[in-house]
Amino acid sequence: GEKQHTPRRKDAVSTPTPKVNLLVDIQAKLQAGKGACYARWAKVFNVISFDRHFEPQEQDKDLKNRLRDKQELSGILNWCIEGLQLYRKEGLKPPAAVQTATDI
Repeated sequence: GEKQHTPRRKDAVSTPTPKVNLLVDIQAKLQAGKGACYARWAKVFNVISFDRHFEPQEQDKDLKNRLRDKQELSGILNWCIEGLQLYRKEGLKPPAAVQTATDI
């Protein structure tokens, strides 16, 4: 993409580089070496594997309601802000499991 001035700091210029995360039940297999299409998709997508299954006795059936509590929402917002600050400082560094699943 084109270089853009950041909204809060007019003296800073960045080049947007989007990354798409898809949540799907079945991982699509991209064929390596299939030309420009493969190269483009491989740069854009991260594969995040959800391998953990929770047994019924492990499931928190009231989680959605508990997370709506104002105190919980405040904590979630603080956690998001900390994550944004870390992202701005260090960038996105996918964990090894994501890198392994993404490398086809």
